Amino acid sequence: MIIWVTAFVIALLIVELCFGVLKGGWVKQEVGAILVNLQDIQKAERDEDKQRLLIFGGISTLRFSLLFALFLALLAVIVLFIPWLFDWSDDRTTDYFITLTIIGTAYGVVRVWLGSRNAKRRDEKRVEAKHDYAPLDRWLHWLALEPLAVRRLSFEMECQFALPTAAKGSGAANPADRAVYVCGLARSGTTMLLQFLDQTQRFRSLTYRDMPFVLAPNLWRMLNRHSSRQAMLKERAHGDDMLVGYDSPESFEEVFWRTFGSSANATDNAYGSNDVGEEALQKFADYRSLVANPRTKDAENSQPKRYLSKNNNNLLRLNSLAANPSSTILLVYRNPVDTARSLYRLHQLFSTSNDDFTRRYMGWLGHHEFGPGHLPLSFAVPHMNPRLKPDQADYWLDYWNAVYSHVLEQESAGFYLVSHDHMRESPRQVLDAIFTLLGEETDIDRMAAEVRAPKATDTPPSEFNPELLSIANATYTRLTTSKFNLYGPTKNEKIC
Repeated sequence: MIIWVTAFVIALLIVELCFGVLKGGWVKQEVGAILVNLQDIQKAERDEDKQRLLIFGGISTLRFSLLFALFLALLAVIVLFIPWLFDWSDDRTTDYFITLTIIGTAYGVVRVWLGSRNAKRRDEKRVEAKHDYAPLDRWLHWLALEPLAVRRLSFEMECQFALPTAAKGSGAANPADRAVYVCGLARSGTTMLLQFLDQTQRFRSLTYRDMPFVLAPNLWRMLNRHSSRQAMLKERAHGDDMLVGYDSPESFEEVFWRTFGSSANATDNAYGSNDVGEEALQKFADYRSLVANPRTKDAENSQPKRYLSKNNNNLLRLNSLAANPSSTILLVYRNPVDTARSLYRLHQLFSTSNDDFTRRYMGWLGHHEFGPGHLPLSFAVPHMNPRLKPDQADYWLDYWNAVYSHVLEQESAGFYLVSHDHMRESPRQVLDAIFTLLGEETDIDRMAAEVRAPKATDTPPSEFNPELLSIANATYTRLTTSKFNLYGPTKNEKIC
Protein backbone atom coordinates (compact mmCIF):
# COMPACT_ATOMS: atom_id res chain seq x y z
CA MET A 1 0.00 0.00 0.00
CA ILE A 2 2.83 2.40 0.82
CA ILE A 3 4.17 1.98 -2.71
CA TRP A 4 0.86 3.14 -4.22
CA VAL A 5 0.50 6.13 -1.91
CA THR A 6 4.12 7.21 -2.34
CA ALA A 7 4.05 6.77 -6.12
CA PHE A 8 0.79 8.76 -6.29
CA VAL A 9 2.23 11.70 -4.32
CA ILE A 10 5.55 11.74 -6.21
CA ALA A 11 3.79 11.45 -9.59
CA LEU A 12 1.59 14.46 -8.83
CA LEU A 13 4.60 16.41 -7.58
CA ILE A 14 6.68 15.63 -10.69
CA VAL A 15 3.86 16.48 -13.10
CA GLU A 16 3.08 19.77 -11.33
CA LEU A 17 6.75 20.73 -11.31
CA CYS A 18 7.00 20.03 -15.04
CA PHE A 19 3.86 22.01 -15.82
CA GLY A 20 5.00 24.81 -13.55
CA VAL A 21 8.27 25.16 -15.41
CA LEU A 22 7.04 24.50 -18.95
CA LYS A 23 3.71 26.36 -18.67
CA GLY A 24 4.87 29.04 -16.26
CA GLY A 25 6.67 30.88 -19.02
CA TRP A 26 10.32 30.43 -18.01
CA VAL A 27 11.21 27.98 -20.79
CA LYS A 28 9.26 30.00 -23.38
CA GLN A 29 10.97 33.19 -22.24
CA GLU A 30 14.44 31.67 -22.38
CA VAL A 31 13.92 29.98 -25.74
CA GLY A 32 12.23 33.12 -27.06
CA ALA A 33 15.21 35.22 -25.96
CA ILE A 34 17.58 32.89 -27.83
CA LEU A 35 15.45 32.99 -31.00
CA VAL A 36 15.11 36.79 -30.85
CA ASN A 37 18.88 37.04 -30.41
CA LEU A 38 19.38 34.94 -33.56
CA GLN A 39 17.04 37.28 -35.44
CA ASP A 40 18.96 40.30 -34.14
CA ILE A 41 22.23 38.75 -35.32
CA GLN A 42 20.80 38.39 -38.81
CA LYS A 43 19.61 42.01 -38.80
CA ALA A 44 22.85 43.46 -37.39
CA GLU A 45 24.92 45.31 -39.97
CA ARG A 46 28.12 46.05 -38.05
CA ASP A 47 30.61 43.34 -37.08
CA GLU A 48 30.85 44.79 -33.58
CA ASP A 49 27.12 44.40 -33.07
CA LYS A 50 27.18 40.84 -34.38
CA GLN A 51 30.05 39.90 -32.05
CA ARG A 52 28.27 41.42 -29.07
CA LEU A 53 25.04 39.58 -29.92
CA LEU A 54 26.91 36.30 -30.46
CA ILE A 55 28.51 36.55 -27.03
CA PHE A 56 25.20 37.45 -25.41
CA GLY A 57 23.47 34.58 -27.25
CA GLY A 58 26.15 32.11 -26.22
CA ILE A 59 25.87 33.11 -22.57
CA SER A 60 22.05 32.93 -22.69
CA THR A 61 22.12 29.47 -24.30
CA LEU A 62 24.68 28.17 -21.79
CA ARG A 63 22.71 29.57 -18.85
CA PHE A 64 19.49 27.99 -20.10
CA SER A 65 21.17 24.62 -20.70
CA LEU A 66 22.70 24.55 -17.22
CA LEU A 67 19.48 25.56 -15.49
CA PHE A 68 17.44 23.01 -17.43
CA ALA A 69 20.00 20.30 -16.63
CA LEU A 70 19.74 21.21 -12.94
CA PHE A 71 15.95 20.96 -13.17
CA LEU A 72 16.17 17.47 -14.69
CA ALA A 73 18.65 16.47 -12.01
CA LEU A 74 16.22 17.69 -9.34
CA LEU A 75 13.45 15.52 -10.80
CA ALA A 76 15.76 12.52 -10.79
CA VAL A 77 16.68 13.10 -7.15
CA ILE A 78 13.01 13.35 -6.16
CA VAL A 79 12.15 10.11 -7.95
CA LEU A 80 15.14 8.13 -6.64
CA PHE A 81 15.00 9.48 -3.10
CA ILE A 82 12.03 7.32 -2.02
CA PRO A 83 13.52 3.87 -2.89
CA TRP A 84 16.76 4.94 -1.22
CA LEU A 85 14.96 6.23 1.86
CA PHE A 86 12.95 3.03 2.40
CA ASP A 87 15.74 0.76 1.19
CA TRP A 88 13.34 -1.18 -1.03
CA SER A 89 14.28 -4.39 -2.77
CA ASP A 90 14.63 -4.50 -6.54
CA ASP A 91 11.12 -5.92 -6.97
CA ARG A 92 9.50 -3.24 -4.81
CA THR A 93 11.53 -0.54 -6.58
CA THR A 94 10.35 -1.87 -9.95
CA ASP A 95 6.71 -1.81 -8.77
CA TYR A 96 7.26 1.76 -7.56
CA PHE A 97 8.60 2.93 -10.93
CA ILE A 98 5.79 1.21 -12.88
CA THR A 99 3.13 2.69 -10.61
CA LEU A 100 4.78 6.10 -10.77
CA THR A 101 4.88 5.99 -14.56
CA ILE A 102 1.22 4.97 -14.91
CA ILE A 103 -0.11 7.54 -12.45
CA GLY A 104 2.15 10.32 -13.79
CA THR A 105 1.15 9.62 -17.39
CA ALA A 106 -2.57 9.54 -16.54
CA TYR A 107 -2.41 12.71 -14.48
CA GLY A 108 -0.34 14.45 -17.16
CA VAL A 109 -2.95 13.60 -19.83
CA VAL A 110 -5.71 15.00 -17.61
CA ARG A 111 -3.71 18.20 -17.01
CA VAL A 112 -3.16 18.67 -20.75
CA TRP A 113 -6.86 18.12 -21.44
CA LEU A 114 -7.90 20.61 -18.77
CA GLY A 115 -5.34 23.09 -20.09
CA SER A 116 -6.70 22.80 -23.64
CA ARG A 117 -10.22 23.48 -22.38
CA ASN A 118 -9.06 26.58 -20.51
CA ALA A 119 -7.12 27.76 -23.58
CA LYS A 120 -10.25 27.40 -25.69
CA ARG A 121 -12.21 29.49 -23.24
CA ARG A 122 -9.48 32.13 -23.30
CA ASP A 123 -9.57 32.19 -27.11
CA GLU A 124 -13.32 32.72 -27.02
CA LYS A 125 -12.67 35.78 -24.85
CA ARG A 126 -9.56 36.96 -26.69
CA VAL A 127 -10.39 40.63 -26.49
CA GLU A 128 -10.95 40.53 -22.73
CA ALA A 129 -7.86 38.38 -22.19
CA LYS A 130 -5.64 40.80 -24.06
CA HIS A 131 -5.23 42.88 -20.91
CA ASP A 132 -5.88 40.09 -18.41
CA TYR A 133 -3.14 41.28 -16.07
CA ALA A 134 -2.60 40.05 -12.56
CA PRO A 135 -3.78 42.41 -9.77
CA LEU A 136 -0.22 43.65 -9.17
CA ASP A 137 0.27 44.38 -12.89
CA ARG A 138 -3.03 46.24 -13.03
CA TRP A 139 -2.03 48.36 -10.04
CA LEU A 140 1.34 49.12 -11.64
CA HIS A 141 -0.31 50.20 -14.90
CA TRP A 142 -2.74 52.40 -12.98
CA LEU A 143 0.13 53.96 -11.05
CA ALA A 144 2.18 54.70 -14.18
CA LEU A 145 -0.61 55.86 -16.48
CA GLU A 146 -3.43 57.35 -14.42
CA PRO A 147 -2.17 59.90 -11.82
CA LEU A 148 -0.97 63.05 -13.57
CA ALA A 149 1.58 63.75 -10.84
CA VAL A 150 3.22 60.36 -11.30
CA ARG A 151 3.40 60.78 -15.07
CA ARG A 152 5.01 64.19 -14.77
CA LEU A 153 7.41 63.01 -12.08
CA SER A 154 8.48 59.97 -14.10
CA PHE A 155 9.25 62.22 -17.08
CA GLU A 156 11.31 64.62 -14.97
CA MET A 157 13.27 61.73 -13.47
CA GLU A 158 13.86 60.33 -16.95
CA CYS A 159 15.22 63.68 -18.12
CA GLN A 160 17.71 63.71 -15.24
CA PHE A 161 18.72 60.13 -15.94
CA ALA A 162 18.95 59.89 -19.74
CA LEU A 163 18.41 63.23 -21.51
CA PRO A 164 21.48 64.07 -23.63
CA THR A 165 23.33 67.09 -22.27
CA ALA A 166 23.17 68.84 -25.64
CA ALA A 167 19.39 68.59 -25.71
CA LYS A 168 18.65 69.35 -22.06
CA GLY A 169 16.67 72.55 -21.75
CA SER A 170 17.27 73.49 -25.36
CA GLY A 171 13.72 72.89 -26.50
CA ALA A 172 15.07 71.30 -29.65
CA ALA A 173 15.68 67.65 -30.37
CA ASN A 174 19.02 66.28 -31.44
CA PRO A 175 19.73 67.38 -35.04
CA ALA A 176 20.15 63.70 -35.91
CA ASP A 177 16.56 63.14 -34.79
CA ARG A 178 14.73 64.02 -38.06
CA ALA A 179 11.56 62.64 -36.54
CA VAL A 180 9.12 60.62 -38.65
CA TYR A 181 5.44 60.62 -37.73
CA VAL A 182 3.03 58.03 -39.13
CA CYS A 183 -0.63 58.86 -38.66
CA GLY A 184 -4.04 58.42 -40.20
CA LEU A 185 -7.45 57.10 -39.29
CA ALA A 186 -7.30 53.70 -37.59
CA ARG A 187 -7.47 50.67 -39.92
CA SER A 188 -5.73 52.61 -42.72
CA GLY A 189 -2.44 50.68 -42.76
CA THR A 190 -0.41 52.78 -40.33
CA THR A 191 0.85 49.78 -38.35
CA MET A 192 2.19 48.05 -41.46
CA LEU A 193 4.11 51.17 -42.48
CA LEU A 194 5.42 51.58 -38.92
CA GLN A 195 6.79 48.04 -38.94
CA PHE A 196 8.48 48.54 -42.31
CA LEU A 197 10.25 51.65 -41.04
CA ASP A 198 11.25 49.91 -37.82
CA GLN A 199 12.81 47.01 -39.75
CA THR A 200 15.51 49.28 -41.16
CA GLN A 201 17.12 49.69 -37.71
CA ARG A 202 17.56 53.44 -38.50
CA PHE A 203 14.72 54.51 -36.24
CA ARG A 204 13.78 54.09 -32.61
CA SER A 205 10.25 54.01 -31.32
CA LEU A 206 8.43 53.15 -28.12
CA THR A 207 7.75 49.41 -27.79
CA TYR A 208 5.67 47.11 -25.63
CA ARG A 209 8.77 46.60 -23.47
CA ASP A 210 8.49 50.26 -22.37
CA MET A 211 5.11 49.70 -20.76
CA PRO A 212 3.82 50.91 -18.42
CA PHE A 213 6.33 53.73 -17.71
CA VAL A 214 6.38 55.02 -21.29
CA LEU A 215 7.39 58.52 -20.12
CA ALA A 216 10.54 57.07 -18.57
CA PRO A 217 11.54 54.29 -20.98
CA ASN A 218 15.26 54.27 -20.21
CA LEU A 219 14.87 54.49 -16.44
CA TRP A 220 12.25 51.74 -16.53
CA ARG A 221 14.48 49.48 -18.62
CA MET A 222 17.32 49.97 -16.18
CA LEU A 223 15.10 49.12 -13.19
CA ASN A 224 13.58 46.21 -15.10
CA ARG A 225 16.81 44.97 -16.70
CA HIS A 226 16.77 41.65 -14.87
CA SER A 227 13.38 40.81 -16.27
CA SER A 228 13.83 38.45 -19.20
CA ARG A 229 10.44 39.12 -20.76
CA GLN A 230 10.57 37.55 -24.17
CA ALA A 231 7.71 36.46 -26.33
CA MET A 232 7.24 34.92 -29.71
CA LEU A 233 5.39 37.13 -32.14
CA LYS A 234 1.65 36.62 -31.96
CA GLU A 235 -1.37 38.05 -33.70
CA ARG A 236 -2.81 41.10 -31.99
CA ALA A 237 -6.41 41.14 -30.79
CA HIS A 238 -7.58 42.99 -33.91
CA GLY A 239 -7.60 39.69 -35.82
CA ASP A 240 -5.79 41.28 -38.80
CA ASP A 241 -2.76 38.94 -39.04
CA MET A 242 -0.44 41.66 -37.71
CA LEU A 243 2.16 40.03 -35.43
CA VAL A 244 3.56 41.79 -32.38
CA GLY A 245 6.00 41.02 -29.58
CA TYR A 246 7.59 42.84 -26.65
CA ASP A 247 10.03 44.64 -28.97
CA SER A 248 7.44 45.63 -31.57
CA PRO A 249 6.92 49.38 -31.97
CA GLU A 250 3.52 50.59 -30.89
CA SER A 251 1.44 53.72 -30.40
CA PHE A 252 2.20 54.80 -26.84
CA GLU A 253 3.22 58.41 -27.56
CA GLU A 254 -0.25 59.73 -26.73
CA VAL A 255 0.52 59.28 -23.02
CA PHE A 256 2.91 62.22 -23.41
CA TRP A 257 0.22 64.46 -24.93
CA ARG A 258 -2.27 63.41 -22.25
CA THR A 259 0.29 64.58 -19.72
CA PHE A 260 1.60 67.81 -21.23
CA GLY A 261 -0.74 68.77 -24.07
CA SER A 262 -3.14 71.66 -23.61
CA SER A 263 -6.68 70.38 -23.06
CA ALA A 264 -5.72 67.11 -24.72
CA ASN A 265 -7.87 64.92 -22.49
CA ALA A 266 -11.04 63.18 -23.61
CA THR A 267 -14.45 64.72 -23.05
CA ASP A 268 -17.82 63.00 -23.07
CA ASN A 269 -18.30 63.49 -26.81
CA ALA A 270 -14.90 63.91 -28.46
CA TYR A 271 -11.18 63.52 -27.94
CA GLY A 272 -8.37 66.03 -28.17
CA SER A 273 -7.59 69.63 -28.90
CA ASN A 274 -5.64 71.35 -31.66
CA ASP A 275 -3.96 73.58 -29.06
CA VAL A 276 -0.60 72.02 -28.18
CA GLY A 277 1.27 74.90 -26.58
CA GLU A 278 4.90 75.96 -26.87
CA GLU A 279 5.95 74.50 -23.54
CA ALA A 280 4.57 71.09 -24.52
CA LEU A 281 6.46 71.23 -27.82
CA GLN A 282 9.71 71.94 -26.00
CA LYS A 283 9.15 69.02 -23.65
CA PHE A 284 8.24 66.86 -26.63
CA ALA A 285 11.60 67.70 -28.22
CA ASP A 286 13.26 66.38 -25.07
CA TYR A 287 11.05 63.32 -25.18
CA ARG A 288 12.10 62.54 -28.74
CA SER A 289 15.72 62.66 -27.64
CA LEU A 290 15.00 60.38 -24.69
CA VAL A 291 13.42 57.77 -26.95
CA ALA A 292 15.71 58.03 -29.98
CA ASN A 293 19.13 58.96 -28.60
CA PRO A 294 19.20 58.84 -24.79
CA ARG A 295 22.30 59.38 -22.68
CA THR A 296 22.72 55.71 -21.86
CA LYS A 297 25.61 53.32 -22.38
CA ASP A 298 23.85 51.28 -25.05
CA ALA A 299 22.75 54.35 -27.00
CA GLU A 300 26.16 56.03 -26.85
CA ASN A 301 27.77 52.97 -28.43
CA SER A 302 25.33 52.86 -31.35
CA GLN A 303 24.68 55.03 -34.37
CA PRO A 304 22.24 57.94 -33.85
CA LYS A 305 18.63 56.97 -34.43
CA ARG A 306 15.67 58.90 -35.77
CA TYR A 307 12.58 59.21 -33.62
CA LEU A 308 9.70 57.19 -35.07
CA SER A 309 6.10 57.58 -33.98
CA LYS A 310 2.81 56.01 -34.97
CA ASN A 311 0.03 57.97 -33.37
CA ASN A 312 -3.29 58.39 -35.15
CA ASN A 313 -4.21 61.15 -32.72
CA ASN A 314 -1.47 63.28 -34.27
CA LEU A 315 -4.12 64.22 -36.82
CA LEU A 316 -5.07 66.70 -34.09
CA ARG A 317 -1.70 68.45 -34.14
CA LEU A 318 -0.40 68.34 -37.73
CA ASN A 319 0.63 71.98 -37.87
CA SER A 320 2.46 71.84 -34.54
CA LEU A 321 4.49 68.76 -35.51
CA ALA A 322 5.27 70.15 -38.94
CA ALA A 323 6.75 73.28 -37.34
CA ASN A 324 9.99 71.32 -36.94
CA PRO A 325 11.51 71.53 -40.45
CA SER A 326 13.53 68.33 -39.99
CA SER A 327 10.44 66.22 -39.31
CA THR A 328 8.45 64.19 -41.83
CA ILE A 329 4.75 63.41 -41.49
CA LEU A 330 3.44 60.41 -43.41
CA LEU A 331 -0.35 60.60 -43.40
CA VAL A 332 -1.85 57.27 -44.45
CA TYR A 333 -5.31 56.82 -45.92
CA ARG A 334 -7.36 53.92 -47.28
CA ASN A 335 -10.51 53.77 -49.35
CA PRO A 336 -13.61 54.67 -47.32
CA VAL A 337 -15.51 51.39 -47.75
CA ASP A 338 -12.73 49.11 -46.50
CA THR A 339 -11.84 51.49 -43.67
CA ALA A 340 -15.42 51.89 -42.48
CA ARG A 341 -16.10 48.17 -42.69
CA SER A 342 -12.99 47.37 -40.68
CA LEU A 343 -13.73 49.99 -38.03
CA TYR A 344 -17.33 48.80 -37.74
CA ARG A 345 -16.21 45.16 -37.38
CA LEU A 346 -13.66 45.97 -34.67
CA HIS A 347 -16.08 48.25 -32.85
CA GLN A 348 -18.54 45.37 -32.62
CA LEU A 349 -15.79 42.94 -31.60
CA PHE A 350 -14.34 45.10 -28.83
CA SER A 351 -17.74 46.31 -27.61
CA THR A 352 -18.53 42.78 -26.44
CA SER A 353 -15.91 43.16 -23.70
CA ASN A 354 -17.20 43.89 -20.22
CA ASP A 355 -13.74 44.28 -18.72
CA ASP A 356 -13.54 47.66 -17.00
CA PHE A 357 -9.74 47.51 -16.78
CA THR A 358 -9.42 47.10 -20.56
CA ARG A 359 -11.60 50.16 -21.12
CA ARG A 360 -9.59 52.25 -18.66
CA TYR A 361 -6.30 50.91 -20.03
CA MET A 362 -7.20 52.01 -23.58
CA GLY A 363 -8.25 55.38 -22.22
CA TRP A 364 -4.89 55.83 -20.46
CA LEU A 365 -3.18 55.26 -23.82
CA GLY A 366 -5.54 57.65 -25.62
CA HIS A 367 -6.86 54.83 -27.81
CA HIS A 368 -10.45 55.76 -28.51
CA GLU A 369 -10.60 54.59 -32.12
CA PHE A 370 -13.33 51.97 -31.53
CA GLY A 371 -14.88 49.83 -28.85
CA PRO A 372 -16.79 50.84 -25.70
CA GLY A 373 -14.46 53.80 -25.10
CA HIS A 374 -14.75 55.19 -28.64
CA LEU A 375 -14.54 58.95 -29.01
CA PRO A 376 -14.26 60.71 -32.38
CA LEU A 377 -11.51 63.26 -32.89
CA SER A 378 -12.74 66.67 -31.84
CA PHE A 379 -12.31 68.38 -35.22
CA ALA A 380 -14.53 65.76 -36.93
CA VAL A 381 -17.59 66.07 -34.68
CA PRO A 382 -18.98 69.36 -36.14
CA HIS A 383 -19.00 67.78 -39.62
CA MET A 384 -20.68 64.49 -38.64
CA ASN A 385 -24.35 63.52 -38.65
CA PRO A 386 -25.37 63.54 -34.95
CA ARG A 387 -28.16 61.04 -35.64
CA LEU A 388 -25.68 58.31 -36.57
CA LYS A 389 -24.27 56.11 -33.79
CA PRO A 390 -21.17 53.87 -33.66
CA ASP A 391 -23.31 50.72 -33.80
CA GLN A 392 -24.32 51.71 -37.35
CA ALA A 393 -22.09 51.10 -40.38
CA ASP A 394 -22.93 54.54 -41.80
CA TYR A 395 -21.42 56.20 -38.71
CA TRP A 396 -17.94 54.97 -39.63
CA LEU A 397 -18.27 56.05 -43.24
CA ASP A 398 -19.44 59.47 -42.07
CA TYR A 399 -16.52 59.61 -39.63
CA TRP A 400 -14.05 58.69 -42.38
CA ASN A 401 -15.37 61.51 -44.57
CA ALA A 402 -15.20 64.07 -41.73
CA VAL A 403 -11.61 63.14 -40.85
CA TYR A 404 -10.18 63.19 -44.36
CA SER A 405 -12.14 66.26 -45.42
CA HIS A 406 -10.35 67.97 -42.55
CA VAL A 407 -7.04 66.52 -43.74
CA LEU A 408 -7.55 68.02 -47.20
CA GLU A 409 -8.10 71.41 -45.57
CA GLN A 410 -4.75 71.07 -43.73
CA GLU A 411 -2.51 70.48 -46.76
CA SER A 412 -0.45 73.53 -45.85
CA ALA A 413 0.74 71.62 -42.76
CA GLY A 414 3.49 70.02 -44.84
CA PHE A 415 2.62 66.32 -44.64
CA TYR A 416 2.86 63.64 -47.32
CA LEU A 417 -0.10 61.46 -48.23
CA VAL A 418 0.46 57.71 -48.48
CA SER A 419 -2.29 55.58 -50.02
CA HIS A 420 -2.64 52.15 -48.46
CA ASP A 421 -4.49 51.02 -51.58
CA HIS A 422 -1.60 52.13 -53.78
CA MET A 423 0.74 50.36 -51.37
CA ARG A 424 -1.08 47.09 -51.92
CA GLU A 425 -1.26 47.56 -55.68
CA SER A 426 2.32 48.78 -56.23
CA PRO A 427 4.22 48.10 -53.00
CA ARG A 428 7.70 48.48 -54.43
CA GLN A 429 6.98 51.84 -56.03
CA VAL A 430 5.29 53.27 -52.94
CA LEU A 431 8.00 52.01 -50.58
CA ASP A 432 10.68 53.38 -52.88
CA ALA A 433 8.97 56.79 -52.78
CA ILE A 434 8.79 56.71 -48.98
CA PHE A 435 12.41 55.71 -48.37
CA THR A 436 13.67 58.11 -51.04
CA LEU A 437 11.84 60.90 -49.23
CA LEU A 438 13.37 59.84 -45.90
CA GLY A 439 16.84 59.45 -47.39
CA GLU A 440 17.20 55.87 -46.15
CA GLU A 441 18.36 52.81 -48.08
CA THR A 442 16.87 49.41 -47.35
CA ASP A 443 15.83 46.14 -48.96
CA ILE A 444 12.62 47.36 -50.57
CA ASP A 445 12.04 44.13 -52.51
CA ARG A 446 11.92 42.10 -49.29
CA MET A 447 9.41 44.49 -47.75
CA ALA A 448 7.30 44.63 -50.90
CA ALA A 449 7.05 40.83 -50.85
CA GLU A 450 5.34 41.06 -47.44
CA VAL A 451 2.51 43.27 -48.76
CA ARG A 452 -0.68 41.44 -49.61
CA ALA A 453 -2.16 42.20 -53.00
CA PRO A 454 -5.72 43.57 -52.98
CA LYS A 455 -8.60 41.16 -53.37
CA ALA A 456 -9.75 40.56 -56.92
CA THR A 457 -13.40 41.28 -56.10
CA ASP A 458 -15.13 42.99 -53.22
CA THR A 459 -18.74 42.71 -52.13
CA PRO A 460 -20.87 45.73 -53.06
CA PRO A 461 -21.09 48.27 -50.22
CA SER A 462 -24.83 47.77 -49.81
CA GLU A 463 -24.70 48.37 -46.05
CA PHE A 464 -24.00 52.09 -46.56
CA ASN A 465 -26.32 54.94 -47.43
CA PRO A 466 -25.80 55.62 -51.19
CA GLU A 467 -25.70 59.39 -50.76
CA LEU A 468 -23.17 59.19 -47.95
CA LEU A 469 -21.11 56.71 -49.95
CA SER A 470 -21.06 59.08 -52.92
CA ILE A 471 -19.79 61.93 -50.72
CA ALA A 472 -17.06 59.74 -49.22
CA ASN A 473 -15.98 58.50 -52.64
CA ALA A 474 -15.69 62.10 -53.83
CA THR A 475 -13.43 62.86 -50.84
CA TYR A 476 -11.38 59.76 -51.65
CA THR A 477 -10.92 60.98 -55.24
CA ARG A 478 -9.65 64.31 -53.91
CA LEU A 479 -7.17 62.44 -51.74
CA THR A 480 -5.86 60.20 -54.52
CA THR A 481 -5.42 63.14 -56.89
CA SER A 482 -3.81 65.45 -54.36
CA LYS A 483 -0.36 66.68 -55.30
CA PHE A 484 0.84 65.69 -51.84
CA ASN A 485 0.64 61.97 -52.60
CA LEU A 486 4.08 60.37 -52.58
CA TYR A 487 3.06 58.04 -55.36
CA GLY A 488 0.00 57.74 -57.54
CA PRO A 489 -0.88 55.39 -60.37
CA THR A 490 -2.43 58.21 -62.39
CA LYS A 491 0.94 59.84 -62.91
CA ASN A 492 3.03 56.70 -62.16
CA GLU A 493 5.83 58.71 -60.66
CA LYS A 494 7.17 59.95 -57.35
CA ILE A 495 6.68 63.60 -56.47
CA CYS A 496 9.21 63.80 -53.64
